[in-house]
Amino acid sequence: MKKAEDDGIYLAKQVEKWLNSVGLTEKLPDLGFGEDDIPQLVDLAFNTPSLDILLNLAPVEATRERVEQIYRDSIKPIE
Repeated sequence: MKKAEDDGIYLAKQVEKWLNSVGLTEKLPDLGFGEDDIPQLVDLAFNTPSLDILLNLAPVEATRERVEQIYRDSIKPIE
């Protein structure tokens, strides 16, 4: 499983690098969100009408824990 994790981190870094190269450098704090806002963002993801359709399209089950981790990972750049 370690190789898959390493591959995933490598790919995430490459996507972030590409996004930065086209000028998309914002992270959640740039939009006014911090760690304390994550629970509310997770609630919004699951309670906003029609977002359930998008969550159901995820390649893995979109659990509250996974969505929370995505938000936590969006606080700072990938290192």
